[in-house]
Amino acid sequence: IVSGIAGGIALVSIPILGYFRKKNKENVTVVLFLLLWVLLFYVPNWIFTLQLTVGFTNRYTVLSGVGLVGLMAYGISLLSTRWVRIIVLSGLVIFFWIQNHYILSVNQEFRSLSLHNQLYARMQREVPKPFKQYLLMITGDHPAVPYSLLYNMQVPLVMSRNIPQRSQFPIFVDTIDRAVSYICGKTTMHSAAWQFIPVPIPPEIKDVFAWNVHSDGTIESVHEEIRSQIQQKIQNEGCEYVIPLKPL
Repeated sequence: IVSGIAGGIALVSIPILGYFRKKNKENVTVVLFLLLWVLLFYVPNWIFTLQLTVGFTNRYTVLSGVGLVGLMAYGISLLSTRWVRIIVLSGLVIFFWIQNHYILSVNQEFRSLSLHNQLYARMQREVPKPFKQYLLMITGDHPAVPYSLLYNMQVPLVMSRNIPQRSQFPIFVDTIDRAVSYICGKTTMHSAAWQFIPVPIPPEIKDVFAWNVHSDGTIESVHEEIRSQIQQKIQNEGCEYVIPLKPL
């Protein structure tokens, strides 16, 4: 929250303050320095994660938020009386506490450590070793499926099994159509630790493993069911009619 507000203030205020700085207005130098601090510490994140739209909760913008904290502290210090400073400071503390509590409670729904650990344990038990490039499907109506499970399970599995090559990283999908697109060789790229690389050989149906994550947090292994659905879809429609889908 602090970082997001800070970025907006910095972009709007710096040109205005630059004008007043030429007029030698008091206190402008300190404020301008803090606003420049905010803006400059956004730059590394923009450079290294060009595909990312920086959000209010992004941990990489914490340093830029320091500038806003400095601005608030400096502004409070300029207030005329002590009791006014106490009231303003108390109000800010309460406001940010409420907002942070709300954000953390919302994020907890799809960043549950226990849910990730349950799914990881199932994968370790049910996906054979030694590891080859399996196709792993995570589906279900739990909000963590599209927001975190599909993207967070690959690296722990790869590290635990000491898989050295990105070309051997498991392929993660969330739908039957996407699985069929890989098996039929229509989708030829997949995300390996946030880098898209070619799929060397289309996976076979027997190499598909799937889990259904229900809204109540229970996890069901549905390997055979999903394999049957994939087999049926290919038999009914044929691979030549499969539409290539973008990798996750």
